[in-house]
Amino acid sequence: MCAHIIAAQLWVRAMQTSQAPREPVAPGASPAGPLPLPEAAASVNVRITIGGRECQWTLRSHNEDELAERLARLLAKYPIEASSPARATTGSRDEATPEGWCVHHRTQMRFFPAKGGGKGVVVT
Repeated sequence: MCAHIIAAQLWVRAMQTSQAPREPVAPGASPAGPLPLPEAAASVNVRITIGGRECQWTLRSHNEDELAERLARLLAKYPIEASSPARATTGSRDEATPEGWCVHHRTQMRFFPAKGGGKGVVVT
């Protein structure tokens, strides 16, 4: 068979299947694929530590009060770990900063003496 005959047979078969009767769709029936979700009226992102790993959790809702209740339950479920001084502080620079922590960024400092970063120099 040459390519022209195969193409002609393929075209005939495509025409037959495209004109075949289809099952009617009942009114109010959902289409075959999932519908896109509507935009949430309220959303919040929160970073929490679970099992020593920092995770970002996104909550969405159409009701701000319900969202606030869900956020409160989530934060109560995963309290701030005492081993992370940067997360436990309120952000005031007047507070005592633990040794080895940056006062401005509230992160643990990294020192690279081989690159000229002596103690007290933060390399970012």
